[in-house]
Amino acid sequence: MEYRIVNPQQLQSMQYLRVLSADSFIFEDYFPKKFSKSVASLKLLRFLDLSSTGIEEIPDTIFRPYNLQTLLLRECRNLAKLPDSIGNLKHLNGEGVSKANLKDRKCIRALCLSWEGVNDDSDNKAREVLDRLQPHTNIEKLYIINYGGRSFPDWVGHHSFCRIESVSLDVLTNCHQLPPLGQLPSLKSLEIRGLDKLENLGDEFYSSGSSSSSSGVGVTETRPPFKSLEILEFSRMPQWEEWSWVGRAFSNLKALELVDCPKLNGACLPECLQSLTELRISSTSPDVPV
Repeated sequence: MEYRIVNPQQLQSMQYLRVLSADSFIFEDYFPKKFSKSVASLKLLRFLDLSSTGIEEIPDTIFRPYNLQTLLLRECRNLAKLPDSIGNLKHLNGEGVSKANLKDRKCIRALCLSWEGVNDDSDNKAREVLDRLQPHTNIEKLYIINYGGRSFPDWVGHHSFCRIESVSLDVLTNCHQLPPLGQLPSLKSLEIRGLDKLENLGDEFYSSGSSSSSSGVGVTETRPPFKSLEILEFSRMPQWEEWSWVGRAFSNLKALELVDCPKLNGACLPECLQSLTELRISSTSPDVPV
Protein backbone atom coordinates (compact mmCIF):
# COMPACT_ATOMS: atom_id res chain seq x y z
CA MET A 1 0.00 0.00 0.00
CA GLU A 2 1.25 3.50 -0.86
CA TYR A 3 -0.03 6.78 0.57
CA ARG A 4 1.02 10.40 0.10
CA ILE A 5 1.11 12.26 3.38
CA VAL A 6 -1.44 15.01 4.10
CA ASN A 7 -1.49 15.18 7.89
CA PRO A 8 0.98 13.39 10.20
CA GLN A 9 -1.83 12.53 12.62
CA GLN A 10 -3.47 10.39 9.94
CA LEU A 11 -0.51 8.03 9.92
CA GLN A 12 -1.21 6.41 13.27
CA SER A 13 -4.27 4.65 11.85
CA MET A 14 -2.32 3.24 8.86
CA GLN A 15 -0.65 0.29 10.55
CA TYR A 16 -0.15 -1.64 7.28
CA LEU A 17 1.58 1.23 5.45
CA ARG A 18 4.79 0.16 3.71
CA VAL A 19 5.63 3.15 1.47
CA LEU A 20 5.42 6.77 2.64
CA SER A 21 6.33 9.91 0.65
CA ALA A 22 6.65 13.29 2.36
CA ASP A 23 8.49 14.82 -0.62
CA SER A 24 8.37 18.67 -0.45
CA PHE A 25 6.06 18.55 2.56
CA ILE A 26 6.27 21.62 4.84
CA PHE A 27 6.61 20.26 8.37
CA GLU A 28 6.98 23.58 10.15
CA ASP A 29 7.30 23.10 13.91
CA TYR A 30 5.65 19.72 14.33
CA PHE A 31 8.07 17.48 12.39
CA PRO A 32 10.31 16.47 15.31
CA LYS A 33 7.34 15.57 17.49
CA LYS A 34 4.11 14.63 15.76
CA PHE A 35 5.50 13.27 12.50
CA SER A 36 8.33 11.23 14.00
CA LYS A 37 5.98 9.79 16.63
CA SER A 38 3.50 8.79 13.94
CA VAL A 39 6.19 7.16 11.77
CA ALA A 40 7.50 5.25 14.78
CA SER A 41 4.11 3.54 15.07
CA LEU A 42 4.28 2.19 11.48
CA LYS A 43 5.80 -1.20 12.22
CA LEU A 44 5.65 -2.43 8.59
CA LEU A 45 7.06 0.70 6.94
CA ARG A 46 9.87 -0.15 4.49
CA PHE A 47 10.30 2.97 2.33
CA LEU A 48 10.35 6.61 3.55
CA ASP A 49 10.88 9.67 1.33
CA LEU A 50 11.77 12.92 3.13
CA SER A 51 13.20 14.68 0.07
CA SER A 52 13.01 18.49 -0.25
CA THR A 53 11.52 18.92 3.21
CA GLY A 54 14.05 21.40 4.62
CA ILE A 55 14.63 19.28 7.71
CA GLU A 56 17.71 20.03 9.81
CA GLU A 57 17.86 16.93 11.98
CA ILE A 58 16.19 13.51 11.92
CA PRO A 59 14.99 12.21 15.30
CA ASP A 60 15.99 8.72 16.43
CA THR A 61 12.33 7.70 16.55
CA ILE A 62 12.16 7.81 12.73
CA PHE A 63 14.17 4.57 12.66
CA ARG A 64 12.07 2.62 15.14
CA PRO A 65 10.04 0.76 12.47
CA TYR A 66 11.80 -2.60 12.36
CA ASN A 67 11.28 -3.08 8.61
CA LEU A 68 12.45 0.36 7.41
CA GLN A 69 15.10 -0.27 4.76
CA THR A 70 15.11 2.72 2.39
CA LEU A 71 15.35 6.45 3.19
CA LEU A 72 15.35 9.16 0.49
CA LEU A 73 16.86 12.55 1.40
CA ARG A 74 17.28 14.31 -1.95
CA GLU A 75 17.67 18.09 -1.75
CA CYS A 76 17.76 18.12 2.05
CA ARG A 77 20.38 20.86 2.08
CA ASN A 78 19.75 21.90 5.68
CA LEU A 79 20.21 18.42 7.09
CA ALA A 80 23.20 18.55 9.41
CA LYS A 81 22.87 15.36 11.43
CA LEU A 82 21.71 11.79 11.11
CA PRO A 83 20.82 9.94 14.32
CA ASP A 84 23.20 7.43 15.87
CA SER A 85 20.58 4.68 15.62
CA ILE A 86 19.62 3.81 12.03
CA GLY A 87 18.10 0.42 12.78
CA ASN A 88 17.91 -1.90 9.76
CA LEU A 89 18.31 0.85 7.15
CA LYS A 90 20.03 -0.57 4.05
CA HIS A 91 19.42 2.05 1.34
CA LEU A 92 20.10 5.78 1.59
CA ASN A 93 19.52 8.18 -1.29
CA GLY A 94 20.60 11.67 -0.42
CA GLU A 95 22.04 14.34 -2.67
CA GLY A 96 22.08 17.52 -0.65
CA VAL A 97 22.98 15.96 2.72
CA SER A 98 26.67 16.81 2.58
CA LYS A 99 26.72 17.86 6.24
CA ALA A 100 25.61 14.44 7.41
CA ASN A 101 28.33 12.06 8.60
CA LEU A 102 27.83 8.83 6.62
CA LYS A 103 31.16 7.26 7.57
CA ASP A 104 29.76 6.07 10.89
CA ARG A 105 26.60 4.52 9.43
CA LYS A 106 27.62 0.87 9.43
CA CYS A 107 24.13 -0.46 8.62
CA ILE A 108 23.78 1.27 5.24
CA ARG A 109 24.25 -1.28 2.46
CA ALA A 110 23.24 0.75 -0.62
CA LEU A 111 23.85 4.43 -1.33
CA CYS A 112 22.42 6.43 -4.23
CA LEU A 113 23.74 9.97 -4.76
CA SER A 114 21.83 11.91 -7.39
CA TRP A 115 22.23 15.53 -8.47
CA GLU A 116 19.36 17.57 -9.93
CA GLY A 117 19.52 19.75 -13.02
CA VAL A 118 22.60 20.76 -15.04
CA ASN A 119 25.88 20.57 -13.14
CA ASP A 120 28.77 22.82 -14.15
CA ASP A 121 31.54 22.00 -11.72
CA SER A 122 33.91 24.82 -12.67
CA ASP A 123 34.37 25.61 -8.97
CA ASN A 124 34.78 21.94 -7.88
CA LYS A 125 31.75 22.13 -5.56
CA ALA A 126 30.31 18.82 -6.78
CA ARG A 127 33.57 17.02 -6.01
CA GLU A 128 33.72 18.59 -2.56
CA VAL A 129 30.16 17.50 -1.82
CA LEU A 130 30.83 13.95 -3.00
CA ASP A 131 33.95 13.82 -0.84
CA ARG A 132 31.91 14.74 2.24
CA LEU A 133 29.37 12.02 1.43
CA GLN A 134 31.87 9.21 1.87
CA PRO A 135 30.00 6.21 3.34
CA HIS A 136 31.18 3.47 5.69
CA THR A 137 33.21 0.70 4.05
CA ASN A 138 30.36 -1.76 4.72
CA ILE A 139 28.55 -0.39 1.65
CA GLU A 140 27.63 -3.03 -0.96
CA LYS A 141 25.96 -1.00 -3.72
CA LEU A 142 26.88 2.49 -4.94
CA TYR A 143 24.97 4.60 -7.46
CA ILE A 144 26.18 8.04 -8.57
CA ILE A 145 23.85 9.87 -10.96
CA ASN A 146 24.21 13.23 -12.76
CA TYR A 147 27.46 14.04 -10.98
CA GLY A 148 29.01 17.21 -12.43
CA GLY A 149 32.59 16.78 -11.22
CA ARG A 150 35.55 16.39 -13.57
CA SER A 151 37.13 13.75 -11.36
CA PHE A 152 36.30 11.74 -8.23
CA PRO A 153 37.43 12.02 -4.61
CA ASP A 154 39.85 9.37 -3.36
CA TRP A 155 37.26 7.27 -1.55
CA VAL A 156 35.48 6.28 -4.79
CA GLY A 157 37.23 3.09 -5.88
CA HIS A 158 39.42 2.83 -2.78
CA HIS A 159 40.34 -0.76 -2.00
CA SER A 160 39.13 -0.44 1.61
CA PHE A 161 35.56 -0.73 0.27
CA CYS A 162 36.01 -4.47 0.09
CA ARG A 163 32.27 -5.33 0.22
CA ILE A 164 31.07 -3.34 -2.79
CA GLU A 165 29.51 -5.70 -5.34
CA SER A 166 27.69 -3.27 -7.63
CA VAL A 167 28.59 0.21 -8.94
CA SER A 168 26.64 2.38 -11.36
CA LEU A 169 27.91 5.73 -12.68
CA ASP A 170 25.34 7.48 -14.85
CA VAL A 171 25.33 10.90 -16.59
CA LEU A 172 28.81 12.21 -15.82
CA THR A 173 28.85 14.97 -18.43
CA ASN A 174 31.99 16.75 -17.19
CA CYS A 175 34.04 13.73 -16.19
CA HIS A 176 37.42 13.32 -17.91
CA GLN A 177 38.74 10.47 -15.79
CA LEU A 178 37.19 7.48 -14.04
CA PRO A 179 38.12 6.41 -10.50
CA PRO A 180 40.28 3.28 -9.90
CA LEU A 181 37.37 0.87 -9.66
CA GLY A 182 39.65 -2.05 -10.47
CA GLN A 183 40.79 -1.96 -6.85
CA LEU A 184 37.41 -3.08 -5.49
CA PRO A 185 38.01 -6.78 -4.72
CA SER A 186 34.33 -7.85 -4.53
CA LEU A 187 32.95 -5.81 -7.43
CA LYS A 188 30.76 -8.04 -9.65
CA SER A 189 28.68 -5.59 -11.68
CA LEU A 190 29.78 -2.25 -13.17
CA GLU A 191 27.68 0.13 -15.28
CA ILE A 192 29.18 3.31 -16.73
CA ARG A 193 26.93 5.56 -18.81
CA GLY A 194 26.74 9.07 -20.16
CA LEU A 195 30.35 10.26 -20.12
CA ASP A 196 30.29 12.94 -22.81
CA LYS A 197 33.91 14.11 -22.48
CA LEU A 198 35.95 11.02 -21.64
CA GLU A 199 38.34 10.15 -24.49
CA ASN A 200 40.82 7.69 -22.99
CA LEU A 201 40.48 4.92 -20.43
CA GLY A 202 43.91 4.19 -19.02
CA ASP A 203 45.80 2.83 -16.04
CA GLU A 204 43.94 5.09 -13.62
CA PHE A 205 40.82 2.96 -14.17
CA TYR A 206 42.56 -0.13 -12.80
CA SER A 207 44.58 1.11 -9.86
CA SER A 208 45.70 4.23 -8.03
CA GLY A 209 49.10 2.65 -7.53
CA SER A 210 48.46 1.84 -3.86
CA SER A 211 46.27 -1.26 -4.08
CA SER A 212 48.94 -3.83 -3.26
CA SER A 213 48.59 -6.12 -0.25
CA SER A 214 51.09 -7.91 1.94
CA SER A 215 51.44 -11.67 1.46
CA GLY A 216 54.37 -12.23 3.76
CA VAL A 217 57.30 -10.54 5.48
CA GLY A 218 58.83 -8.08 3.04
CA VAL A 219 56.60 -9.35 0.21
CA THR A 220 53.83 -7.42 -1.53
CA GLU A 221 51.32 -8.83 -3.95
CA THR A 222 49.49 -6.72 -6.52
CA ARG A 223 45.80 -7.53 -6.77
CA PRO A 224 44.59 -8.35 -10.29
CA PRO A 225 42.30 -5.48 -11.37
CA PHE A 226 38.59 -6.31 -11.49
CA LYS A 227 39.30 -9.83 -10.30
CA SER A 228 35.65 -10.50 -9.32
CA LEU A 229 33.88 -8.50 -12.04
CA GLU A 230 31.32 -10.51 -14.03
CA ILE A 231 29.21 -7.87 -15.80
CA LEU A 232 30.60 -4.70 -17.45
CA GLU A 233 28.59 -2.13 -19.41
CA PHE A 234 29.69 1.07 -21.15
CA SER A 235 26.99 3.22 -22.73
CA ARG A 236 26.56 6.70 -24.27
CA MET A 237 30.24 7.66 -24.47
CA PRO A 238 30.48 9.61 -27.75
CA GLN A 239 34.12 10.76 -27.44
CA TRP A 240 35.69 7.57 -26.11
CA GLU A 241 38.48 6.42 -28.45
CA GLU A 242 41.16 4.48 -26.56
CA TRP A 243 40.93 1.69 -23.99
CA SER A 244 44.20 0.57 -22.39
CA TRP A 245 44.29 -2.95 -21.00
CA VAL A 246 46.22 -4.14 -17.95
CA GLY A 247 47.47 -7.70 -17.61
CA ARG A 248 45.32 -10.12 -15.56
CA ALA A 249 42.39 -7.70 -15.57
CA PHE A 250 38.81 -8.94 -15.99
CA SER A 251 39.80 -12.56 -15.42
CA ASN A 252 36.26 -13.49 -14.37
CA LEU A 253 34.30 -11.27 -16.79
CA LYS A 254 31.30 -13.06 -18.29
CA ALA A 255 29.33 -10.27 -20.03
CA LEU A 256 30.62 -7.15 -21.82
CA GLU A 257 28.28 -4.58 -23.37
CA LEU A 258 29.25 -1.51 -25.42
CA VAL A 259 26.36 0.73 -26.47
CA ASP A 260 26.70 4.04 -28.35
CA CYS A 261 30.50 4.26 -28.22
CA PRO A 262 30.99 5.24 -31.91
CA LYS A 263 34.64 6.36 -31.74
CA LEU A 264 36.04 3.44 -29.78
CA ASN A 265 38.92 1.86 -31.65
CA GLY A 266 38.11 -1.80 -32.29
CA ALA A 267 41.78 -2.67 -31.91
CA CYS A 268 41.51 -1.70 -28.23
CA LEU A 269 39.16 -4.55 -27.44
CA PRO A 270 40.73 -7.54 -25.69
CA GLU A 271 41.80 -10.50 -27.75
CA CYS A 272 41.23 -13.02 -25.01
CA LEU A 273 38.83 -12.99 -22.08
CA GLN A 274 38.66 -16.62 -21.03
CA SER A 275 35.47 -16.34 -18.97
CA LEU A 276 33.55 -14.15 -21.44
CA THR A 277 30.33 -15.76 -22.69
CA GLU A 278 28.39 -12.70 -23.85
CA LEU A 279 29.57 -9.73 -25.94
CA ARG A 280 27.20 -7.06 -27.20
CA ILE A 281 28.22 -4.05 -29.31
CA SER A 282 25.35 -1.88 -30.47
CA SER A 283 24.18 1.60 -31.36
CA THR A 284 20.82 3.29 -30.85
CA SER A 285 21.62 5.86 -33.56
CA PRO A 286 20.66 4.93 -37.15
CA ASP A 287 23.55 7.05 -38.48
CA VAL A 288 26.28 5.16 -36.61
CA PRO A 289 27.42 1.79 -38.03
CA VAL A 290 28.12 -1.03 -35.62
